[in-house]
Amino acid sequence: MKKFILFALCLNIAFAAHSQKNINSKTDDFTPGLYIGANGGLNWFFGENNFPLNTTAAFTMDQNIGYLGRLELGYHFTPVYSLRGFLGYRLNNYFNTTVNPVSSENLAFDFLLNLTNLKNYDPTKKLTFSLFAGLGANYINNSPAFSVAGSLRGGLQTDYNISKALALNLIVEGSILTDNYNKVPAGTPIDLEAAVSLGLAYRFPGKQTTTPVVEESLPTATKPVEKPVIIPEEKPVVAQDTVKPEAKPVVEPVQIAKEEPVKPVVSETSISDKINEHVFFTINQREITASGQKESMQRIADFIASHPESKVIISGYADRGTGTVEVNNMVSKERAVIVANTLIQEYGVPYKNIWVRWFGSGVQPYQKATQNRLVIVRGAATFKEANAIPQLETNKRNAVNTESNTESGTVNSNVTVATKAEPALFKVLHFVEGSAAVTDPKAKDEIKLVAEYLKRNPSAMVSISGYADKVSDDEKKSTEISKQRAEAVANTLINAHLISSERIQVRWYGAQKESGTTPSMNKMVLISTVK
Repeated sequence: MKKFILFALCLNIAFAAHSQKNINSKTDDFTPGLYIGANGGLNWFFGENNFPLNTTAAFTMDQNIGYLGRLELGYHFTPVYSLRGFLGYRLNNYFNTTVNPVSSENLAFDFLLNLTNLKNYDPTKKLTFSLFAGLGANYINNSPAFSVAGSLRGGLQTDYNISKALALNLIVEGSILTDNYNKVPAGTPIDLEAAVSLGLAYRFPGKQTTTPVVEESLPTATKPVEKPVIIPEEKPVVAQDTVKPEAKPVVEPVQIAKEEPVKPVVSETSISDKINEHVFFTINQREITASGQKESMQRIADFIASHPESKVIISGYADRGTGTVEVNNMVSKERAVIVANTLIQEYGVPYKNIWVRWFGSGVQPYQKATQNRLVIVRGAATFKEANAIPQLETNKRNAVNTESNTESGTVNSNVTVATKAEPALFKVLHFVEGSAAVTDPKAKDEIKLVAEYLKRNPSAMVSISGYADKVSDDEKKSTEISKQRAEAVANTLINAHLISSERIQVRWYGAQKESGTTPSMNKMVLISTVK
């Protein structure tokens, strides 16, 4: 029997040690709630003339053995703390000169401390180790003189978690009883009991809460920037009049007409030591995403790379037809700053070459409201020369004048009128048999030149005319192919290069023979400026 007690103690300690191996494991959600259980086991009673340490005691492990059985009801408040109550029966054999069994019904309450969950809670652990202490009351049977005895109890418990709801438990405990428990209130001042029991507990699901977990903060990776763009603050420009926003759907104006094409003329030329790039945005857009915007960024970067000492002024705008003054000031500022930071971070432009300004909707470079959602980038040898570059033809009534002082960073926002207009435009794009897709690299380059022309000449408009050869006496099919070709070119200008549809006229002529061409050459689109 001594071997049995030693085995139970060693087993409990081994369970406890195993449960500590995962003390630093992950945390998870904990659910407070009720549980019920039942357990039973063996006990040993020590009373008058019966203590094992007493050399004259009449104690034997075999004759002093008894048994117990209990029902329990408890509540888990946290992963560490819980409370339970026991209602049970036990029989203790008290051996003095004869075996005198003592039986009682007992009620006890324990406070439990889960050592395994002290650091953190992991519901996946199979073994947990707890200490407990409590008080009890025992109703002693067949003892009218001494019917009730108190007890102070404590011990350790190991639970093997079969599942989240079900657990086996092993309990090793000791109790200090009042002296009258064995009906002999004499001799030793107290009676003692030791017990080992096995049981099963069921946990009811409860309302789920979350155990707080301190997560390790990870550094946020940021893209290196040479130096942030310095943006001087200035008083927002306030529009002098208010225009109610007018919702206009973006449509492709289609006009069917029969007219002779504009004859080819000499194409335009550009000035290599200056740049005047217009980056257009859709309503409320700030980021650089469209292919036309990225091409503008590349042209600006190429210009600065070929002119390392050049300076560029980046000016942001918003259209007056939408948004409040405050919103438009913010949108124009963000557009200008994003263009500047894109040039610095993605294209390697030195920050010292850049100056940033924004004008909200107070300055309207274009006469058409939808074209004022843009950023204008002007570059030359110095900031003063860059500021002197005409932005575009505009209505002077919309211009706002500020004091000129480019050396200290204040840009002159006076918009001047261009003194020299570019020559008319004429382009011919050829297509393969039966196709309306813009896939030929040469055709794409021609469309790109048309877009650049329109950006440099904001008041210009173009006519796009589609043609097709005769398709086996099917005039309807020829007409449809010529329409698709004209629309494909127009959509490329609108979607890829951000040209407003209001500046484009679309026509198609089917298999009608164009002057100066043969039927086999009629698979084409003509692009010309509108007089």
